[in-house]
Amino acid sequence: MIGMIASSMDVEHASDGTAAAAGTWDELATRYAGQECLEARAIEAALRLADPRLQDRVVDLATGTGLLLRALVARDPRPATVTAVDRSAGMLAQVGRLPDQWRVIRGDARCVPLPDGAADVVTCGLPAALPGHGRSGPFAA
Repeated sequence: MIGMIASSMDVEHASDGTAAAAGTWDELATRYAGQECLEARAIEAALRLADPRLQDRVVDLATGTGLLLRALVARDPRPATVTAVDRSAGMLAQVGRLPDQWRVIRGDARCVPLPDGAADVVTCGLPAALPGHGRSGPFAA
């Protein structure tokens, strides 16, 4: 229901120590929506595999602009609790409104500031965004 969507995004900040890589993603953030259509089938497949349910606590790593979050919002029923993590403030600024009890955290997916056992379902929208995987440009730290 649209009435359940909060009027502002609650962004919590966590120290992530990857300012250069985050800056690259920040620069791409406003143009990133143009390629989201290329990711739609992958997001659908990920949600079919993960099959998050109403009672599940979902953590989405490398959230980016929130494509997976928007797909979760459209589900009926949608998970009551979702925590989205991304190191790029620019990407998180594109997420938009979220339901109550959903939040975003600016932080590093390698060191998520959540206690052990805080998730029933974990997704990672773009694992290549994690530093140290032999990529250059925005895919490396």
